[in-house]
Amino acid sequence: MTWTRQIAILAGERSGDVHAARLVAELKRLDGSLAFWGIGGELMQKAGVDIETDTTHHVPIGLMGVPRAIREQYGLLLHIAWRVQHERPAAVILVDYPDFNLRVAARIHRLGVPVIYFISPQLWAWRSHRIERIKKYVDRVYCLFDFEKEMYDKHGVNSEWIGHPLVEHVDSEERKDLRGELGIPPDRLLVGILPGSRKSEFRLIAPVLLKAAHMARDDLGDFAAVISQAPAITDEMLAKVNTADVGVVPGRTHGILRAADVALIASGTTTLESAILLTPMIVAYKTSPITYYALSHLLEIPHLALPNIVAGRRIVPEFIQREAAPKTIARELVSLVRNGKMDAMKEELRKVRERLGPPGAINRAATSILEFLA
Repeated sequence: MTWTRQIAILAGERSGDVHAARLVAELKRLDGSLAFWGIGGELMQKAGVDIETDTTHHVPIGLMGVPRAIREQYGLLLHIAWRVQHERPAAVILVDYPDFNLRVAARIHRLGVPVIYFISPQLWAWRSHRIERIKKYVDRVYCLFDFEKEMYDKHGVNSEWIGHPLVEHVDSEERKDLRGELGIPPDRLLVGILPGSRKSEFRLIAPVLLKAAHMARDDLGDFAAVISQAPAITDEMLAKVNTADVGVVPGRTHGILRAADVALIASGTTTLESAILLTPMIVAYKTSPITYYALSHLLEIPHLALPNIVAGRRIVPEFIQREAAPKTIARELVSLVRNGKMDAMKEELRKVRERLGPPGAINRAATSILEFLA
């Protein structure tokens, strides 16, 4: 009979599901005695996690959906605490999802079970006061950014910088020649358009980026342009906004970024992927007026684009809310191409990539977790 040790792992969103699945796979590779249960999504389940609830699809619809979502989360919180109390896993690993996971940490801390935070909350961006709860309830924190480690050190939190998993993930992907597939010559300017993976952001940002590319043709000539189609974006949604008949490439974000000379990108993780691939970019972000008002009062940082946050200064143009207008973005695109700014931006992006650490973040985290538990 094989002896096993249980570990609970809790991820609440799709991005967390991706990183948690890779961490579980590496932990199991290093220690075959480990068994996992928790909350997350399909990727974690494929990695061998006994999923209690798939939280990656739980998005409340409208005001009527919010109370039900709160009740469901509270019930899930009580169930997880009960299972941890009765089964006493070797550790509970939290993956981002702070509003829920910090409540879990508070309950589990009382039970004496080690609490580990893998991919810590973005306290540097907003609600930094939560660091006191992390210091009180979390035994060890793993940071993706070096400046996060510096922040935790100042507050006496046990933390370790492992680097960003995206570095290895982006580098390890198959390098297919998208230009060749689409018949775009190497010397022709190619603009990649990446308007986001969520339907809400796509509806607001895609028309702006597509119109900006169309307007820039007046000055730059008939360059090639392709738009990324995320899984959640339907053909009908694309057809409504793609009046310029830009080429559509489904599910090939990295392929587009590798092939493009410059990218127009919705603010988010894709901007970091673009930085890793050294692809010059212009970043845009739009949301509803109410959401933006709330966000602008909560943010504690001067920039929204991740490459600018990592660099500590503005190295890529970012246009937010009212500034995210087609004419403004088109003017910036023309200036970037015509005035020879792209090479200088690539050098700045190279520095950002270096600050993300070398490949192997997941292995470093898994090795450290096992050492910590030992």
